[in-house]
Amino acid sequence: MATLPERLSRVIWWVKVRLPAWEADPAYIGLDEATIAELAALAEQAAQDRMAYNQAKAAALGAGLVYRTRARTLRKKTSIAIDRVRSHAAGQADPTGVLSAARLRKRSRPSPTPAPGTAGSFTSVLLQPGWLDCRFTCKNDRGLRGVTYLVERRLGPTGAFEFLTLARGRAFADRTIPRGTDEATYRITAQTSTKAGKPADFTVRFGAVEERSSERQGQVTRAA
Repeated sequence: MATLPERLSRVIWWVKVRLPAWEADPAYIGLDEATIAELAALAEQAAQDRMAYNQAKAAALGAGLVYRTRARTLRKKTSIAIDRVRSHAAGQADPTGVLSAARLRKRSRPSPTPAPGTAGSFTSVLLQPGWLDCRFTCKNDRGLRGVTYLVERRLGPTGAFEFLTLARGRAFADRTIPRGTDEATYRITAQTSTKAGKPADFTVRFGAVEERSSERQGQVTRAA
């Protein structure tokens, strides 16, 4: 059995489709001519109102586009004008007075960007395939953007550190631990495009490496 749709636009269509059948013999379906006439008038007026609404919405979209385009043009040209004022003020005996007359502030020097923090609270879990899942914390200054973490690895207690991965977040996986490795030390350095934090070393010592399983976890000690 057909029921009224939820969408108002569909209600108009639904009523208009059925009105001819209802008008044929109102008494037979339990209605009267006055009710049907009222529904027909409401449906017609609602259809006209919907058309007016759609036209107004299209006009508003067009007006919004015009407004945004003009405002962007205003911003761009005003920015050019401000640069001209600042350039002119720089060549005057009293540049501050020129800027004040134009109601512009003197440019302030940007504060230096702080270096990122130091990694800490290192944890590692040995997974079934022999991978080491590693996580750590690092407290960076609020608002510092674009921090990545350089991860280097040293196998055994001595030797040089080699590049392992560049972590985007405070976690990484080591999938290349050779069998027979007794310990691995990870050096983590937080960095941005311009500065690097203090490196932190973390050592993971393994038990019977040849029989790794997800039930054992490497023992982690902070390297000196």
